[in-house]
Amino acid sequence: MKPEKKHYKHSGNGFTLIEVILIVVIMAIAGALLASIMGRSLTGSPLPVQLVNSQYRIIQEMEAINSEYRQQLNQGANGTLDLDTFEAWVTARVLPAGIQANIQRIQIDTGLYGGTQQPVLSVTLQDGQGQAVQSFFTR
Repeated sequence: MKPEKKHYKHSGNGFTLIEVILIVVIMAIAGALLASIMGRSLTGSPLPVQLVNSQYRIIQEMEAINSEYRQQLNQGANGTLDLDTFEAWVTARVLPAGIQANIQRIQIDTGLYGGTQQPVLSVTLQDGQGQAVQSFFTR
C-alpha cells in the first residue's frame, strides 16, 4: 500500500515568496534611484554642522547676558537697573574664542512727538561667519 499524497489547495489569499522578493528588489532599486536624484537634500542638512554649533554658542552667550540683566534688574531699587554697572559687566565678560561683542549706548525717544530720551544699551554678539545676535537693554 502506498501512502496517500496530501494535496494542498492554494487559497489565493497571499503572495508567493518569489513575488515578495521581487517587490523588495524593485523597492530597493527605486529607493537607490530616488536617493541619487535627490542627492544631498535627502541625506544631508543644508547648513553645515559648524554653522549650527557656532549659532548655538552665540545664543548661549546672549542668554547668559540676558540672565545677568534680569538678576541685576531684580536687585535694583524699584525694579530699575544701573546701566553703567551692567555695561561694565558685559564689557568685562570673557567670551569664548571666535565670538566678538559690539556694545553701544544709544538714545531712544520714549514719547510721542519728540518726547524724552532714554539710554539703551545695544549688545551684538557675532562670530566670524556672519552670524549675529542682538539684544537691547534699558533701565
